[in-house]
Amino acid sequence: MFEAMVEHALSDSAAPNRVLSLTASRTIAYTVEHTPAPVFDVANGALAAAAGGLPVLIVVDDLLWPEYGAQIECYAQAKLNCAGIVRRLGSEATKSLDEVSVLCGAALEVNLPRHGAFIAVGGGTILDAVGFAASIYR
Repeated sequence: MFEAMVEHALSDSAAPNRVLSLTASRTIAYTVEHTPAPVFDVANGALAAAAGGLPVLIVVDDLLWPEYGAQIECYAQAKLNCAGIVRRLGSEATKSLDEVSVLCGAALEVNLPRHGAFIAVGGGTILDAVGFAASIYR
């Protein structure tokens, strides 16, 4: 919904000033799906269904890679249209425009199309950086 209102206000001069006031609202809705199997278990199709066949770039916190990397690679190969996997260190330094630039560069490097999707695996700093990169990449 978008509303606009134009008001006329008098200034010190005889001519009125026009004041434009804008109000915009946007509904945002999303679904969180809890699955009984781990998300990267190849028997679990929830993530693949959410990706909907779109090309994806997976960004994984480097600290999680030793434990989950093999599963992520296997799932990506079996279930996703995976353009690439990028490992990044999740830390407060990750929340920077330089990091967002690196992520957008990685997407360009693997030819992720504008309609493609980013999948973030990690904590808050990885999710923040990847979310921002995804929003400006499109």
